[in-house]
Order: sequence, then C-alpha cells, then structure tokens
Amino acid sequence: MSEILSERTTDELIVAVRALEKLSALDLVYADQYLYRAEMLLPRLLTRDEYVELRCSRTALTQATRDLRRAIDANDWSHVRTLAARAPSHR
Repeated sequence: MSEILSERTTDELIVAVRALEKLSALDLVYADQYLYRAEMLLPRLLTRDEYVELRCSRTALTQATRDLRRAIDANDWSHVRTLAARAPSHR
C-alpha cells in the first residue's frame, strides 16, 4: 500500500484524508483506524510545524479583521490606517 500512496499527487492525498475523516464519523467501530490512516498521510502534505504556523496565521488574520471592523465602527480612521498597513503581514 505504501508504494501506491507514494505515487499519489497532493490533490489525491487531500481527497483521501478527507474521505478517511468522513468515514471515521460514519463508522465508529473503525473510526480510530481511519483517523490513523489519515494521520499517516498528513505529513506528506504538511508537517506539524507548518500546520501550527498556518493555524497561528489564520488566528492572527481573524483577529486583525475583527480589530479593523471595530476601528471602522468607531470611526477611528488613524487606527484603521495602522491596521490596514499591517494587513499584508497576515497573509
């Protein structure tokens, strides 16, 4: 099986991981096996460090968006400009 999986493209691996995750929700008897298989595929797509970095970036972007909306609602345009200038660093 590992030979077959090593030839898979990134898109195919993503589809496989999503399918395994969905199967785990449907088949509770073998859910741990499905999730284990998905866990074995994930490092080929993204390392744990890369995942954590993306997760932190996503959280920072969500917070920046929230802060920007509050500043706009408060008509604090100087703060809006400051936040907007920092926005590219959150992408």
